[in-house]
Amino acid sequence: MYFVISISAANAATVDLEPAADTMVCEGVAESNGAGTELFVGNTGESANLDTRRALLRWDLADRLPAGSTITAAALTVVVDRTNSAAATTVGIHPLARDWGEGNAFATGGQGRCAVAGAGDATWFSSMHPGAGWTNAGGDFGPNVLSTSGLAGVGTYTFPSTPALVADVQRWLDTPANDFGWILIGDEVPAASAKRFGSREHTTNPPTLAVTFDPGPPGMSAPTPGTAGVQNTVTVSNALPGAGVFLVFGTQAGNTAVPGCPGVSVDIANAQIADSDLADPSGNAVLGGAVPAGASGVPVRLQVVQPADCAVGTVLVHTF
Repeated sequence: MYFVISISAANAATVDLEPAADTMVCEGVAESNGAGTELFVGNTGESANLDTRRALLRWDLADRLPAGSTITAAALTVVVDRTNSAAATTVGIHPLARDWGEGNAFATGGQGRCAVAGAGDATWFSSMHPGAGWTNAGGDFGPNVLSTSGLAGVGTYTFPSTPALVADVQRWLDTPANDFGWILIGDEVPAASAKRFGSREHTTNPPTLAVTFDPGPPGMSAPTPGTAGVQNTVTVSNALPGAGVFLVFGTQAGNTAVPGCPGVSVDIANAQIADSDLADPSGNAVLGGAVPAGASGVPVRLQVVQPADCAVGTVLVHTF
């Protein structure tokens, strides 16, 4: 008894994500750098005042991770490519409290000074220029710091995973409508404390968010068309790209141990393998076969097994 199986896996256990949007806001001006290749945090020391720079970043996790996944770790990495001083300055991640925009403003030169904002650009005064003002100039964000990193000279820096950071990323996945991303705030008092790092538009050094997650066991749809004597398709979700996925079957309830997975079994007596394949890098694979005509009217127990992490899906009973 065989089936055609379309395996549509969502993501690997760890994925590196570039921002869906990012920008920089400059103190005291209706300007931005949404389309720029660089972001600044801290104090640029260019004049007697209006030197503060803050970076805003947002990710769309709902498009990359399967719904219902559990986030277990998250860490942000940036690449500093310019600084006035090699002295370390602490930069903190704060959760933003409202939606904001990335427009087409593109600062010139070293991009330490913002450009005139276009429609939808976030600025010091507006979350989306020219309207939608922030409640507080400089951005509306929570007071709690999710993670910090000491940015010093040119180099790569990571904001490590913390329980608060993980909880915020989990919130993005669970309630995408409230995914407003983060604002990075450095030491804004000393002159010339600013650090510059690549934005998502940077060709070689964009920010990356490494998210480790547990998608849960693979899920499986009912067979289509669900009748005997023809090819049948079962769609499996939440498999791991590159991992082997097996469809097993039998007609009686019971237990069959999964080889290589101590203490793990499927809920089928004398389970047999229908077919198997590897999910490709995008998480897709196809297994082939057909349900024989003689299986008509027979209740069959179906279950998906993913040996890579010893994950077993829920048993499905289908009468062909």
